[in-house]
Amino acid sequence: MKSMDDNKASLADRGAPVGKNKRIDTNGIKDGKNDVCGYSIVQAESADAAAKIFGQDQPFLQMPDAAIEMIEVLEIPGM
Repeated sequence: MKSMDDNKASLADRGAPVGKNKRIDTNGIKDGKNDVCGYSIVQAESADAAAKIFGQDQPFLQMPDAAIEMIEVLEIPGM
């Protein structure tokens, strides 16, 4: 919680853990496989600036084999 409090100005959404996922395609719905265990939404001037928020001292990285993957959310043109 301290890390989130320290970075609250950059957190558009603190996030939450996520559950099992489903894969939906034209063949129907099946159980999916996804290694994602949670999410947060960070607002920053650049991808590099966002990455620095999750530096080496990030508590989530203290778990064995932990990693953080960043995905940029793009605006939909014309909306």
